[in-house]
Amino acid sequence: MTPQPHADPKILSRIAELERELSELRRSAGTTDSNGGGSAEWRLRLMESLVNNTQNVIYVKDLAGRFILVNDKFCQIFGLPRESIIGKLPHEVYSPNISANHHRGRPCLLRSTSTWQTAGTNTFP
Repeated sequence: MTPQPHADPKILSRIAELERELSELRRSAGTTDSNGGGSAEWRLRLMESLVNNTQNVIYVKDLAGRFILVNDKFCQIFGLPRESIIGKLPHEVYSPNISANHHRGRPCLLRSTSTWQTAGTNTFP
């Protein structure tokens, strides 16, 4: 904001102070960087927030089939803490029937460079 030349010096001083505080808040929140996209930490927090606040189950498994990421909805549905899921294979987390669904299509996915989405219905305990 560009103040008017005839404005009260106290007002001008307060405007400058507020602008400095706003700039510092933006810096400390990590919402600015050289390319305007936010700091890496801020982007990570944003991604975690998006993944954990959806009503969809989201998970990521490594090439061996072990869970490396599960969202809050996944933990809620299975009634398990995240720490008891990460690093485990599907059959170590839930029933064989549900586990079989997670392996369906996996070989073709591993040979492709695209993402894989599934939709279906499972009966959970």
